[in-house]
Amino acid sequence: MSIRVSEVLILKGLRLQGLSLKRVLLAGLGVVGLWAGLVQAAGSWVATAPAVRAVAVDRAMASAHMRPGDLGFGRGQIVNQVSWRYQSPTGVEVDAWLCHPAACIALPGQRGQTRELAGLPATTPLFFKFALREPRQPVMVQGLQVIVNHESLEQPLSQGGNEQQSRELEHVHSTRQDQADESAG
Repeated sequence: MSIRVSEVLILKGLRLQGLSLKRVLLAGLGVVGLWAGLVQAAGSWVATAPAVRAVAVDRAMASAHMRPGDLGFGRGQIVNQVSWRYQSPTGVEVDAWLCHPAACIALPGQRGQTRELAGLPATTPLFFKFALREPRQPVMVQGLQVIVNHESLEQPLSQGGNEQQSRELEHVHSTRQDQADESAG
């Protein structure tokens, strides 16, 4: 059964007259499906860790590792940007680092964003490290969270594709050189 739209249907500024509601809905679903396919090319995951006790100036304490809830999520993707946040007690400053298994980056404050981890596999576990900035009683650092934005890893062109591009560029260059020679002669 086909339902006809008896009046003019305005959808996103487009006037659709005389189209069946079924066709309009199917077209809309197709656009949504296309959009969803594009979104799968990028994504993000959020993870938290329990509070950490910072105990000394010269001894950094590590948090639990944070990784995507589903280890298959983000597979074949790379980190684009990481946002972080943590909370130290009011009036107490701590030195903080955001780490992956091979290295750490110093964090300038209790919240922020960085692209310094860009290019790592999106499933790489991350963790914080905290140390007291000056000697004092140990403090609890809490509210540990990361948001990892990731994207598809671009696949390099095949060797044949590179050779084809090189031949095309050589042809363009030689054609331009021939034209320059003709105008000079």
